[in-house]
Amino acid sequence: MEATKFLVHGDFELSIPGAVQALRYSLDVYGAGKIELVPCYLLLAEANLGLGRHKQAEEYLSLANWSILKNPDCSNRTKSQLYRNFGKLYASQGKHDEALRQLANDVYFSSLQVGPEHIETAGGYYYIATVFYLQRRIDCALAMCDKVVDIWLKHVSGLLSLKSASPE
Repeated sequence: MEATKFLVHGDFELSIPGAVQALRYSLDVYGAGKIELVPCYLLLAEANLGLGRHKQAEEYLSLANWSILKNPDCSNRTKSQLYRNFGKLYASQGKHDEALRQLANDVYFSSLQVGPEHIETAGGYYYIATVFYLQRRIDCALAMCDKVVDIWLKHVSGLLSLKSASPE
């Protein structure tokens, strides 16, 4: 939890010790190659990606991918997170076509898990928009941004409707 908190706040260096400790405990409890290790690998990959350590991020993503491949009953949410991180890695390396492929997989698995119009899926659309922007495909980037805004507008409108319908 601490590693995730630091990661969310952009304190990538501070998130690594907690994620490493969680990985050690998970390895002790579950053993190598188990699906339960994937969240730790993803935390470490994201922290290293935030620090610009592409090689380390790719190593952790590869370990997560291996665990997912060995466990076909893995959730679509976990697959989505893996592909999103691969997409972010490839985008940061300038491998835009590969980033788009990975991010399309992210959106696909997120859509299977929660639906294509869910705010969790909107993150994948956002990263696709970012890659399109980096490719100077502005019309495509704007279309993806419109999708993100539409999803969030519906979500926030739904929350406001709930608030106004509930007794104070």
